Amino acid sequence: MKKILLLALGVVVLNTNLMAKMKYKSEDLTFKQAKYRCDHNKDAEACMWAGVKAWSKRKDKLGFIYSKKGCDLKDANACLNTAYNYKKGYGVKKSKKMADKYYKLWRELKAKK
Repeated sequence: MKKILLLALGVVVLNTNLMAKMKYKSEDLTFKQAKYRCDHNKDAEACMWAGVKAWSKRKDKLGFIYSKKGCDLKDANACLNTAYNYKKGYGVKKSKKMADKYYKLWRELKAKK
């Protein structure tokens, strides 16, 4: 539970400007809806929310998969979540190199907004 709270808090604190520009709020989508929009519509933000919803159910691997999908589709928040997962080893093997790569991508995407 602590890691989910820290992850959510990190996104909110580090990404306040990006959060204000989001299409959805957490309560707008169920995991199933977010997953569908991610998988079928290639909706990057929905992928990020699918990842967050999966983590809230303590499904770290699934959370990582959907956050990475969102990042691959250029959602900055998803890249931040992906970096955090690599840093802490949630749902993926811990890797400072990969965490740094995704933190860098997050900063680049954040700067474009």
